[in-house]
Amino acid sequence: VSVAFLVSSLLMPVSLLALPQMAPAALVARFAFRPSIADAAKRLGTQRVLCMRRLGASSLVERPKVVAVDAGSSSPLDELSKVATLSGTESVFGGAAALYEPPKGVEEYRNRLRRRGADAEKDSSKRDKVVAEAIGLLHHDHPLVRLAAVHTVARVAETGDSHALEAIAGHVTDNDEIVRIGAVRAIGRIATPGDVDAIALLVRLQRDATSDSLRYAARDAEARVRGCFVMPGNVQHPLLGNAEG
Repeated sequence: VSVAFLVSSLLMPVSLLALPQMAPAALVARFAFRPSIADAAKRLGTQRVLCMRRLGASSLVERPKVVAVDAGSSSPLDELSKVATLSGTESVFGGAAALYEPPKGVEEYRNRLRRRGADAEKDSSKRDKVVAEAIGLLHHDHPLVRLAAVHTVARVAETGDSHALEAIAGHVTDNDEIVRIGAVRAIGRIATPGDVDAIALLVRLQRDATSDSLRYAARDAEARVRGCFVMPGNVQHPLLGNAEG
């Protein structure tokens, strides 16, 4: 036996023991951790499939539909009720309510009239100017501005102001019901107690009213002009002098 063979035989066990330390890390990982890597990949794949299924299911859910309505066909409350009935309440909050949002500038007019009215109440020298400004806005395109103008005239105008009364009386037939009701109530505030023309107008409005809201407003305004409350059964109790029957 050669000396080289003997030396190699003696060193072989040492080489085998050192093999794991000399092997590349990738080789060791491939064989030592292969089951755990496969399990991890399997779990990851399962989670991905579940996520895809969930995403697919959510994309198939039918979203609430917003139904376009004609805001001029009936009252805003009626139209919103229709939208909620047809498409659910989410559709109302999802954008249908935006159909009734006032145009830009409307709130500015309303806030200005409120401030001007408060100023005129504190300083009577501003009364005529504020009333004139409010009367000028009685013909604004948006009903909320017209209503604010009606309220301002009723708030600031002096009792018996014929110019203010005439301007307000022209809006008891406004195309918006809320403005009509506001105008009728304003007549009760501006008209001189016992004003026969104002009373005749209010009586006619009660007779021809197409809604209970307008009829009740005219009845209350008439009672105010007459200087009395109208109680159930049309029993009138005078407050300021003698009331007409």
